[in-house]
Amino acid sequence: MKNLCLFLIVSLSSLGVRANNIEDSLLQILAQPDVEYIDSLGTYFDLSDYLDQYDLEKSNFYANKGKQIAEKKGDQKGIAGAYVKMGGNNAMMGKPSKSLALLDSAYKYFGQAGDSDLMANALINKALILQNFSLDSNSFDLYRQALDLTISLDSSVYLADAYSGLSRHYDLIGDYSKAAEQALLGLEQANRMDDDYSRGVAYMDLTSIFLHAESFDDALEYARKFEAYSQKMNNYSARYNAAKYISMIYGRLSEQKDSAEHYANEAYRFAARGQNIRLMAEILEHLASYAREKRDYDLALKYVDKGIEMNRQISQDYGLMHALNQKAKILNERRNFNIARKYVDSAMALSDRLSSMQFKEGILKNAIDIYKNLRDYERAVALHEDLAKIKNELHEAAVDKQYKRIETAYKVKEKDHKILALSQEKELESLRAERRTRLLVTFGIIGLCLFFGSFLWQRLRTARINRELVEMEQRLLRTQMNPHFISNCMAVIQNMVMNKKPIEATKLLGKFGNLTRQILHSSREEYIPLEQELSLLKDYLTFQQLSYPEKFDFEFAVNENINHEEVKIPPMLIQPFIENAIEHGIKPLKEKGKISVSFTLDNNDVLVKIIDNGVGFETKKSIATETKRKSYSTEITKERLALIQSKLKRKIEFVINDLDELKGTEVQLKLPYSLS
Repeated sequence: MKNLCLFLIVSLSSLGVRANNIEDSLLQILAQPDVEYIDSLGTYFDLSDYLDQYDLEKSNFYANKGKQIAEKKGDQKGIAGAYVKMGGNNAMMGKPSKSLALLDSAYKYFGQAGDSDLMANALINKALILQNFSLDSNSFDLYRQALDLTISLDSSVYLADAYSGLSRHYDLIGDYSKAAEQALLGLEQANRMDDDYSRGVAYMDLTSIFLHAESFDDALEYARKFEAYSQKMNNYSARYNAAKYISMIYGRLSEQKDSAEHYANEAYRFAARGQNIRLMAEILEHLASYAREKRDYDLALKYVDKGIEMNRQISQDYGLMHALNQKAKILNERRNFNIARKYVDSAMALSDRLSSMQFKEGILKNAIDIYKNLRDYERAVALHEDLAKIKNELHEAAVDKQYKRIETAYKVKEKDHKILALSQEKELESLRAERRTRLLVTFGIIGLCLFFGSFLWQRLRTARINRELVEMEQRLLRTQMNPHFISNCMAVIQNMVMNKKPIEATKLLGKFGNLTRQILHSSREEYIPLEQELSLLKDYLTFQQLSYPEKFDFEFAVNENINHEEVKIPPMLIQPFIENAIEHGIKPLKEKGKISVSFTLDNNDVLVKIIDNGVGFETKKSIATETKRKSYSTEITKERLALIQSKLKRKIEFVINDLDELKGTEVQLKLPYSLS
């Protein structure tokens, strides 16, 4: 009954080459007159496991049959196992609420059976449902509860699953260092138990974490380890996942698109050999995307139509929703607008039924584009209003999540103290036991001290190496936001709390969380729309005003002929110049300063001007020399511009001048109208 619901992340149950009449063969076992209870229960569960790849309703039917005979026998673990299986099936059918109720029943029956290990398994499965359907943020607490249940059970492989779940939680909120730390703890537990299943999950978790962190070399290293593991196990589902992740990594590298497509086809081949329709449908979405990128629309439609058929076959509504929306995009690009409308409307209807808010945003954007192409502007405007509501709801959910993260930070500390206390108690008991086994107490103590000292030194050395690796990663991430700026913002929020202004502090905290998420998200893009860059800069300057009250005003001016969506620029390209204007130009002023940012058309270029009325460029240089400070941001920006210039094979003008008539500094950037 090993983590039956972990299919939401990976399915590692070996399918092999199965005959078409396997269901009949299993039913023949049940038809025997003297079949034992344990054989009957196991056969019903085998039928359910086999059929969840083809017919989820039928899989539920056999799981329920197993529950019925377990109830007659009074087998609480058997009843709970059936609930776990049915909970997993309902999740795959897009029924998370029903799935959670079934897993609650499983937890209750495992508890009545007094099995803490399987209680932890039920909690982990429930957390997976919450996590994958974004129902709320309680998944973190459930993983911690599972950790509490298993931490004292040294033989528990579910401890590795709890660490795996926590790593996914941190991965989802973008704390990749913490996510990697938890995944490595899971790998350590898997190695301690010599559990290949958990070892494979840990390799896959680490691959996913480094892929999201855009550390592609590390992601590929763990993906290759996972690939070697899957080959060793000769497991089709594991080999599918390894090939899929390698395809995704290569897909993020522009020069490796052919390799990405090759591994996607490999993944499809393994899914087909394992007769896993759900996985076949999943990878078809990737293959369709690769074909669409190459503008091979006939092939893309062939893949997506096959995916739609398979998702309908297994009642996989979430997969069907994505496939319908993908087909609408392809048809829209082929200018088959009327047919595209039919498919995007179907995708929207499914997202409404599934209450899939996070996916509906993308579907609405696609629908708006299609209706604009159809010149149905009334419908496009109505969809724009729906999109605005969705964005607002998502923003509120993000703020709530930010608050939850702050609240759980305190809980994490409490849990960590508890884990540390249990670990120390366990170590003390181990010392006492070893001391009793020594014939000579003195030699025993000396030997134990030497062993413990060596062990502690090795652990400290390993911890130091790991800490240095993490710090190296964090230094790369810190270049996206000035730590001094973050400190100032936190000080302003803290000051509001101290001055008993909770409403203002709450709004500001939400706004700051939104700003940091936008900056981290945009930093993964090569270019972003001008409108998005303007939003980031305005939020950034708002916080700088709060950090330096009454110190400066700012204004933005954008020529009316500039299309905010069409013009794209590298993210946070202008922010370093604004930061320099504040730090080196405005701050030394005794009077109130002003920063102006304008965007105008200059032939086929966009001319960006950043003007401040500070002390002037030459004075700034002398101040920087006196204080021995270096402006690395300007140098980094110059390097970025040089790289863009080299890529586009087009000169990008960049000038910094002192203003003659008015004191202050003017920075000019001349960029192509569209960089995308």
